[in-house]
Amino acid sequence: MNNKGITLIELLLSLAFMMAIVGLIFNIYIMSKRVFNASVEQSFTQKNSRLVSDFIIKELRNAKVIEMDENNIKNKGNRYYCLSIKNDGYNNYLAKQTIENGEIISENQYGNNLENIIFMSTEEKEIMKVIVISKEKEKEFEIEFEFLLNNIDKLNVNIEGSNRIYYLKR
Repeated sequence: MNNKGITLIELLLSLAFMMAIVGLIFNIYIMSKRVFNASVEQSFTQKNSRLVSDFIIKELRNAKVIEMDENNIKNKGNRYYCLSIKNDGYNNYLAKQTIENGEIISENQYGNNLENIIFMSTEEKEIMKVIVISKEKEKEFEIEFEFLLNNIDKLNVNIEGSNRIYYLKR
């Protein structure tokens, strides 16, 4: 007898084999998509931290006086500035406040998803150390950097650090 075609068992085995291959390909696709999305989130968090770090360096590098205590800087000028972490109800951001005659006249926001910022002094008077900590979902990213203060007359920041800093510009 000449059997041309395929049997039902051969067809079922072929379908099962194809379903296993399609399932494997689908699982690889889903895992790749999760890894890609996690990488994009981490990249965004790192970029945000670097932008905040660059802004801090730009603001403080040519500061004349840097203080942790607002009372110490009030006497030194009518206009001074404050960098600190603030929360808008959804996330933390770096706030730059311009203060004139004791009143906040403007506030600008920089970055988001910031967990904390710590301003510290080093043993050398002209060098400041800053730690920027960002958090996206459960992943935390930390940048620690030091930079040279070009025009500093007085740096009054503890080695332990502070998350709020006041400064005068030249």
